[in-house]
Amino acid sequence: MMVRYKPNTEDSARFSKQWFLGGLRNLFWVIIVTALIWIYADMEFTDETSVAVMLKLNTGESQQLELLSKKEYSLKFNISGSKSSLEEFERELSNKSWVLNYDVSQNYKAGKNLIPAAELLEAATKLKEKGISIKAVQPSAIEMNLDKIEEIAGIPVKLQTTGATLETPPAVQTVDIKVPASQWKLIKERLDGKAPTLTTNPVNLSELKPGISNEVEATVLKTIEGISVTPVPATVKFDVRIILASDIQTIPVSVQILTPAAWADPTDKTWQEYILNRQAPADWRLKLEVEGPKKELKPENVTAYIQLTDGDKKPTSSWLEREVIITFPPDMNLKLVGLKPKLTFRLDKRKTTPTTP
Repeated sequence: MMVRYKPNTEDSARFSKQWFLGGLRNLFWVIIVTALIWIYADMEFTDETSVAVMLKLNTGESQQLELLSKKEYSLKFNISGSKSSLEEFERELSNKSWVLNYDVSQNYKAGKNLIPAAELLEAATKLKEKGISIKAVQPSAIEMNLDKIEEIAGIPVKLQTTGATLETPPAVQTVDIKVPASQWKLIKERLDGKAPTLTTNPVNLSELKPGISNEVEATVLKTIEGISVTPVPATVKFDVRIILASDIQTIPVSVQILTPAAWADPTDKTWQEYILNRQAPADWRLKLEVEGPKKELKPENVTAYIQLTDGDKKPTSSWLEREVIITFPPDMNLKLVGLKPKLTFRLDKRKTTPTTP
């Protein structure tokens, strides 16, 4: 009996359809096995790298806590994990310009604490969920001071103005403030029994019409006794009436000296024994910015002087610094713009024939 041979598909004719399909099946399984090998290798073998970031701490939208300690820290740390997870994390950091932001009010309460830096990093990055471990961190710990915010009601606000003379001071407005408890305690110590007050940024009244009521809005300055507070609301409104629009002019004034009355006695020998030595004589010719009605802005209406005392006669090799006293005629509506200047001097013993200072 004759047996007929049936060729196996594996023995398909070269370059036939069956031959190509068999090759594709083999290639598919090779790719799958290769991918599994690489995935296994990535999971099985860990890598380690060093990272440097800027960690910025904040309290988010918390209305109960405020961070009083340092808010930015430059951290360097080592991390380990699979190569792919490390590369993915570094891409995330690069997209964030290597800056991490973390709201500390989520997990921490009021008080002073020394927090491990690794703990803050993990909270800010969730690296454990990514299969990454944090190794050494520099610095290793961060001192954090969270303070409870207090709300103080009814703080008076005084209006500051320029450009015109007020008919009468406007009614004092009030706002509430938010301030950390420790800062409020410090404010009360500095006030030493006085009532706390706030002031506004100067409001220019030069465009208002005199003789009628005008409403002006002013921004409340955020400090009491040099300590920051948060006014609520941030602006207040005042009803004001002005008498006369004012101007600001720079007026040259020579600084005079005012001495104790006893020095003018004929028997007093102060000016026979001492001479007034000015450290920078040119500074005693001031240029003051003065505000008031234009007709009153004249040099003769501005007086500047330094008050000398008997204590100035004490021997010293250093210079004495004193604030210049600025006065205006009492019947004029003039005021100094800005801070009073300070001058330096000393009384030196005479070595030659006395002359008038």
